[in-house]
Amino acid sequence: MSCANFLPRFVDLNLEQPGAFGPIATQMHMSIMGTLTLERLAETKENHAITFIHSYPGMVKTGNLYRGWGEGSWGPWMATIFINPILTLLAYSFKESAERYLYQVTSGTFGGRGPVLPGGIKGRTTRGEHTGGLFLVDHKCDAVMNEKELAKLRVTAQEAVWEKVHQILTPYV
Repeated sequence: MSCANFLPRFVDLNLEQPGAFGPIATQMHMSIMGTLTLERLAETKENHAITFIHSYPGMVKTGNLYRGWGEGSWGPWMATIFINPILTLLAYSFKESAERYLYQVTSGTFGGRGPVLPGGIKGRTTRGEHTGGLFLVDHKCDAVMNEKELAKLRVTAQEAVWEKVHQILTPYV
């Protein structure tokens, strides 16, 4: 996660400024907002017994490539010819992705009470602890800390993100 693109925009958390909204920028933006929000929730006293995991599954072949096309569209044909072969080589199957998530939520690797695989390494939270807090988990089921980037974001953006989350959710909670 690189916060270089996020820091100037943390004042535009709705991505309303021209050029702020796009597939890659939006994915990065929402990932950072999710991480900062989950870390804040994980570090609240009331939640000390809860394990929080923000997981990046990598590319997953879910079938979404073929959904949403209009009748008679060339999209499914193009997806089959050009994109599906790439996904077949690089993406995880839906089943494997589900197995990885099941491992994460039942394993002692990420602060839970389950077993740690033989030879496995206990993950560390974003603050470097083995329990409590937020675990960032990559597509290989490894915990990553990103401390350098998160330290900047905690100082410059976490409060603004927390306020925005409250603004959005308060009418519904």
